[in-house]
This record gives sequence, structure tokens and C-alpha cells, in this order.
Amino acid sequence: MVRGADQDYVIDYVKGTVTFSYRRVITAESTIVVEFEEGEGPYGRTVVGGGGGAGFSLPGTSMPADLGVRVIREQDDPSRLRTGELGTDDEAILAAAGDNPDLAVAPGAIEAVPGEGLYDQQLDGGKTIYVHNPTGGDWNLVLYYVEPGNGDYSLLRITVAGDQVYEHRGDGLGSYRIGRPLPMPESRSVMTMTGSLGDSAGTRVTAEWNVSNHDQNLLSDLDNENNKGQAASVRAMVPARDIGAGQVGMEAFYTSRQASFRGFELQRNIFDYDDWGLADRARRDGFLAEGEREGGARLSWIAGQDRRRLAVDGSVGTLSHGVGTDARRWTSSVDWRLDGGSGEHELLQATARDDQDPLDVDRLTTRHRVSWILGPLVPSGQWQLRRWDDTRASGSAAEGSRHEEWTAGLGSRPGGRVDWRASFSRGLADSLRTGSWARERDSRTTTAAVTTGNFAGMHLSGSATLRSILRPDRAEERTRLARIDMGGRWDSSATDWSLGYRVDNSRTEIQDRQIVFVGPGQGDYNQDGDYLGPGQGDYDVVLAGSGVMLPSTAVQADLQWRQGFRFLGADRWYGAWTMQTSGTVASRSTTDDVAGLLALDPDVLFDPEHTVVTDVVFSPEITLLQHLRTVDLRGKFDFRRVQDRRFVTDPEDRITRNWQFTGNVNVSSRSSVRMRWTREDERRDTAPGGTLSRRGYESLVRRWDTAWNWRPLGDLRLSLQGEYIDRRDEDSAVEQTETALRPTARHRFRKNWTLQGELRWADVVSDEPAGSVRPWFYPSPGRNVESTLRLAWDPNRYLGVSLSWFTRKQGQRRWQHDLRLESTARF
Repeated sequence: MVRGADQDYVIDYVKGTVTFSYRRVITAESTIVVEFEEGEGPYGRTVVGGGGGAGFSLPGTSMPADLGVRVIREQDDPSRLRTGELGTDDEAILAAAGDNPDLAVAPGAIEAVPGEGLYDQQLDGGKTIYVHNPTGGDWNLVLYYVEPGNGDYSLLRITVAGDQVYEHRGDGLGSYRIGRPLPMPESRSVMTMTGSLGDSAGTRVTAEWNVSNHDQNLLSDLDNENNKGQAASVRAMVPARDIGAGQVGMEAFYTSRQASFRGFELQRNIFDYDDWGLADRARRDGFLAEGEREGGARLSWIAGQDRRRLAVDGSVGTLSHGVGTDARRWTSSVDWRLDGGSGEHELLQATARDDQDPLDVDRLTTRHRVSWILGPLVPSGQWQLRRWDDTRASGSAAEGSRHEEWTAGLGSRPGGRVDWRASFSRGLADSLRTGSWARERDSRTTTAAVTTGNFAGMHLSGSATLRSILRPDRAEERTRLARIDMGGRWDSSATDWSLGYRVDNSRTEIQDRQIVFVGPGQGDYNQDGDYLGPGQGDYDVVLAGSGVMLPSTAVQADLQWRQGFRFLGADRWYGAWTMQTSGTVASRSTTDDVAGLLALDPDVLFDPEHTVVTDVVFSPEITLLQHLRTVDLRGKFDFRRVQDRRFVTDPEDRITRNWQFTGNVNVSSRSSVRMRWTREDERRDTAPGGTLSRRGYESLVRRWDTAWNWRPLGDLRLSLQGEYIDRRDEDSAVEQTETALRPTARHRFRKNWTLQGELRWADVVSDEPAGSVRPWFYPSPGRNVESTLRLAWDPNRYLGVSLSWFTRKQGQRRWQHDLRLESTARF
């Protein structure tokens, strides 16, 4: 997926949220994996690594072998943690907590100014409790979540101001406790020893042994007996060898990992357990950290070649995970070609058992595809089945699922001037509940595609898809997709172009948000639909079909055009010009005027009532005097208009027009001069209010800069750049002028050392009327200085060390410094 407001998802780093766009449909079947680290300020962490290896031949033989060792260590600085600094009392609590995070909790009751707190202190049978006082109390609380049945307090409600109100329920009757969990500084080191015997292209045996030392709390000497863990693997491979009746290849492996082993990356993710039938079990907290042993073997046989070929592959594997989970897996595949026919057949079976935590899973996946060339036609057929069931499943969860799909297709013979194909697929999805299968979904998909060869210097490809989905007691959902791409190259006119056009028309059911009572303490919401936390409410929010079908249409057109100009004489020094133009129009709308949308009518594209999002981009660039090697002269114009209504709370309209002209002249073999002029005209309209970064503006920025580059020596590069920038925002009436000077130098010496420095000194004069707020991307008034000094040492291709110092001063703010020592080990 691609991050971006006009792509698949956006990230709000302040709120810690990920929002998916319409391009990615998120359902109850979706699995979202986000890896992150939370930080509240500057932190210190030391990383040291190194490694080495040697290759040799076994004595008395020519068999190659090699040994290697790597060591890496990472340690937090207890005085500079990601979540803030620790006080003396905090360190004492951590020293007594050992590795138990439940004991690493500081007091959470904070005495406030009388009448300015949120809670009052009371006695309940000899126990001190805290009761919310809406008119003002003497105490404030910090609470943390410990899951239902493990705490004393529950989240009662969230006020309009965003304050969370907690209520004392009694020992073991809530999900929250009073306290402030303390971050535990940790250290982690891993030593890896590797060895191999044999040629990488022939028979080969490899082995790896890892030892880790993970101290979860550097401030405590307790609970250190389980810090060390081990992991090992052995693999033997025999490549395919001719035995007279074909070629046979073999492979076997065994891996083992203790639960106490902690590497720097997860050895597996939850998707790796899907083929074992453990996809649901792998989603449990702590599952991936449990120890496991896995072994397997694979055997392959290949006979024949080219038009008559048969390949058979089979494997078997065993997995022992955690305390009592055991799984078995068998796979087989057959791939054959016989004159004009071909086929692929795959079978995967897996079983998973656990008697301590009831589990009895059987998983089956099979796929068969056959096609045959009959004259000018190629008919094909495919059938696949995915089935999963757990006979010991309990609760309201489904006991199993089954998905079956048939596909029939017809296409043209390969190698023709026109390649076309058409297919029809039907898929059935069932769920197993209370011992019987029930139909959940019936889908039918028709597709057609055609691709032509070159004609008159052009080529054409197109495709269309029609899909319908039927569900019990639900309205039919339909989707129509179409795409056409054209391109051409005409050398006589120095033209190279491509044009694409896509349409997506869908009819989906609107989901109603309903609040359902599920019982005291059994839900996550209150009666108003406010989220309280797992097991904190009496209600749940569910999505139910409304019966109302919402049609929406998306259209996108792309143009790429490269045009060479020869009217002044292609061979003359002033006659080589090239124009590169790109443009995109993309829009999704709920309008009834589909014809106008498909015709890219501007009134329909930017209809504020029906448009979901529209993005128009146009960017031509011209390059002049291409025959002159010492001159680079070019100009560029960028236009973009966006109307975004995907988020109700943050509607936005943007128009951007940028002009840029650049000229670069090589004065000599060692020096060059560059001059550039830029005009950035941008307007942004948003909803009133909001944060500074969400406010609207109408900004005009003009920039002039000149740079001189000089290389007095082969390993020394110098540059001096001067800038003048003029800014004005019509919305806030803020005007700025900025003058900047930027010298840079880079010197490489003794082959392995590099010294690089850069300084940017700028003076910003800003005219800001009283009460105005300048755009968030305008610099602070006054002196703005940024400098970087970096010394790097690369002793070999495996190790790099650098020392960097970055400093910054923005206007009246204080100096900011960042001194960083980094080492990079390449394994």
C-alpha cells in the first residue's frame, strides 16, 4: 500500500491514527498490522554491532566451507527514555519490580489545588477510594487499563471536554487501576554463528545458532534468570539431479526457538500460521513470542522438457508451538504440459490440535487449472476450494468456513497479432454454525480483455469486469470496471505518447450504525454510542444492512506526451527542444449525471454536493538547447486542483500553480553556475477553525536563487548558494521577505573518510498584522540558522561509522542541537 491523502491511507502522528481511503475496503475479514514505537521526546539508545567470517576448503577435499559470527547489542539509556525521564522514586519502584510490568507502577493519585481537581477522596470500608466531583475536587487520577475483572475502576463516560470519568466498582469488578505505568529501560543482544558446507549451486548444508540476552529492566537485578534464550536451524539441500528417469531434488530443515529467545525482529507474523490452520490462534496476545519447533522435508521430480513436461512436488512438515499446540501439514503439486495442453494441480492439507486449550482444526486448500490449445482458441477451466473447520470451537464464533470457485475461460492462441480472453467465475462462500453449512455469499464475475500488436506505431489494450454479489436477505451489489490504454511512438515527428482511461461504477449497500444492548459489562459502548473500552459498557455498536443501495462512480484519465521540436533544424545547436507533458484527472462521485462524469465535465467533477474526491494534475516541462553539453536550460509548470470530501469534518479545496525556470552553465571543467526562478501560487480552503496545519491560506511565494559549484580537487567539492524569497498570504495578510546564504563543502580523504558540512543562514523580515496567524509552513521571523557537520568512516563494506552534529535556530526560539553517533553493520 501507498501512504498519502490521495492514495491508500493517511497517518495522523499526533492522534496516532491510520485512516484508509476508498481505495482500500476494510471489512470484518481484514487484518491490519501496524508496527510502531511510541515516543514523547528525545531519547537515548546505543546500538553496537560487528561481524566477521572466513571461507576455506575442508582438508583433503575441494569441498568449500565457511564460518561466520555476528554480534549486535542495543541498550536504552535509563536517563533518556522514549516516554520521558524517570525520577528517583520511579527508579526505586523499578528496582523492586524486576521484569514484572504489573509491579512497575508509580502512584497515580495526584493532589490538586482544592476545587480544581476532578475527584474527591473517600473511605469505603477502610479502603481509600476516589469519587468524581463535577463541581471540582481535590485530586486528579492517572489510571491504566488491566482488562475486565482485574481492576477496581471502570470508565463511566467521556465528558464534552474530552475528560474520562472513572467510577470505583470494587476489587476485581473493574478494568482500570490507579497508577502510572513506568517504562522499563531494556537491553538486547544477539550473537549469531553460521556455518555452511558445500557449494551454493550444489549439495549444501547450512546451520545457524543464535543466543540472545534480553534484560527487560536494566534498573533491577531481579528476574534475570530467564534473560537468555537460544534459537537454531539446520538445512540440507540437494539440487535437482538426473537419475535417468528424470531429475530429483530434495530439501530438509529443522528449526527450534526457545520462548525466552528475543531477536530484533519477529521470526514469524500471524500470516505465516495460516497454512497450518492456526490463523485465529496466532492473533492472540503473546502467541508469536512462544517457543516452537518446526521440521520439514521436500521432494521434487521433473521429467521431460518444453512441450512435454511433468513436474511433481511434495512436502511434509510438523510444528510444535507453545505448551500443547501441535500441527501437521502436507502439500503436493503437479505441473504438466502435453503438446497444446497444460495444467496445474495443488493440494494443501493441515491439522492442528491442542488438548489443553481446546483446538481441533482441519484445513484444506486445493486448486486445479487446465487449458488446451485448439486451433486459434484456448479454452480453460479452473476450480478451487478453501475449507477450514474447528470441531471444538465454542461461543458465537463460526465453526468453519468454505469458499468454492469455478472459472471457465476462452482466449486466443498465443503469438497472434491480437490477444484476447474472456472468462466467467462463480464463487460460493459458506460458514459452519451449529454443525451445518449456511450460504453467506454468492458472487458472479465476468471479465474480458484484449491487447493488440503494433499498428501505425500504436498499440491498444482494454479490459472490462462485471461483478455481482448476492447475500441472503440483502440487496444485490454490483460493480462495473473498465479500462483502456493506448500508446504510440512516431519517430518521424519525434513523438512518444500514452493515454489511459479507467471507470469504476459500483452499487453497494449503506450500512446503518445500530446500538444494541448486550448485558451489563458485556459491551464496549454506552447507550449514546460512545466508546468506553473492552468490557466497559452495556452496549455494542453493530453495522446492519439498511436496504438502501448507494451508487458511486470513479473515473481516471492519464496522459503522457513527449514531443521533440525540429522545426529549427534538429542538427543545429539551438534546434534540439523537448516538451514532456503529463496530466491526470481522477474523480469519484455519487452523481446521477454519470455521462457528464465520464466525459470529464468540470461542473460534474467539482460538484460540491456529490463529489467524494477529485484530483486534476497538469504538468508540462520543456528542455532547451540539448545539443549544448555545457548548458542545461529548462522550464516547468505544475497545476493541481483538488476537491476532497472524503472526511466530513475536514472538507478541503486546493489549487496550486507553480512555475520554475532553471539554467545551468558549466563555466569550466571544474566549476558551474546555476540560476533558478520559482513562483509558487497555492490556495487552500478548509472548514473554519481546526488546528493550525488544517487552516486555509492563499499564498504566493517567489524565489530567486543562484549557486556556484567548484571542484578544486578531485575529492573536494565546494558550493555557495544565495537565495531571495518573497512570500505573501492573502488570508492572513502576512508578508515576508527572506535572504539566505548557503555554503556547503564535501571532502573525501584517505579513501575511507568523508567530511561534509553545510550552513544555511537566513534573515526573515515578516509583516504580521495584529491578530493574524501566518501559514504553518512560513518560517519564523528573524534570524534562521541551520548547520550540519558530518564525519563518516567506512573501513570496509560491512561497517560504517558516522558522527553528525545538527544545530538550528528559528527566530526568537532557543538553539536546538542534535549530536548523533551512528554505526551501520551490513550482514
